[in-house]
Amino acid sequence: MAEMDRAKLWYQTNLDVFLNHWFSNYAEARASLEHRGGFLLPYQTHFFVCQPDVITALGLDPDDSDWKKIGYDCAHPQDKDAFARLREKRERNHFGSQARARPRTQFSSAHWKFLLESFLIVLTATSESARTLYREREDLQDV
Repeated sequence: MAEMDRAKLWYQTNLDVFLNHWFSNYAEARASLEHRGGFLLPYQTHFFVCQPDVITALGLDPDDSDWKKIGYDCAHPQDKDAFARLREKRERNHFGSQARARPRTQFSSAHWKFLLESFLIVLTATSESARTLYREREDLQDV
């Protein structure tokens, strides 16, 4: 098995669709984790706090008891053995997803709802702008 870059273990490009909270230092990321909950993951020299959908997209179970044992914090895990098990699962899943052309992400219904609502907001704003431009065009023709 090829050696994996541990600085990139907890992130992959298909996670770009999620709205994660990114931090340049651990203290701010930890404060966010304590305030909002979620999962604190490192990436290179940064940290991000994410929701269970991201953990699922990484090929892991967000309800795995090892998450609680590490304090939901992969940057400074409370239980080293539990972290080693999670890291091993992640490494196995990472190499398994490398064999596929594109890893598939499963979205929760809440995430789909968020995406749909965002799309509808953009669509509504675009439609309103088009109607306004059409009305302005009609007004100019009346002059």
